[in-house]
Amino acid sequence: MAKNSGCFMDDEAFQEIELRIDPRVNRLEELGISLGEFEAAVSKAMDERVDAAEKLSEQEELPPIEEVEVEIRGMRLPLEDIAEIRISGDVADLGANAPRLNSSDQLLESISF
Repeated sequence: MAKNSGCFMDDEAFQEIELRIDPRVNRLEELGISLGEFEAAVSKAMDERVDAAEKLSEQEELPPIEEVEVEIRGMRLPLEDIAEIRISGDVADLGANAPRLNSSDQLLESISF
């Protein structure tokens, strides 16, 4: 067994998945949010997601990545409202959960801005 993000899984079960989060520039401009603020807030939210995933039992699931709330200047915004989310890699291996990626085993640690 290999340990990854606090979850034990077979080496064969771990698949590399890439998550790309691109800002919705027009939406950020409407809200008066800079790209720097966006990047810092998304990074913090993803770190919190990793921490939450490490504490989950096998029966628990994280909310879908699209529903992650990002806090910027006191505003709590769903990630999908301020960013376009793309998932690539071996998503077929995730079965019915693709592209929602909600369990700790499916949590992505590789995030591109």
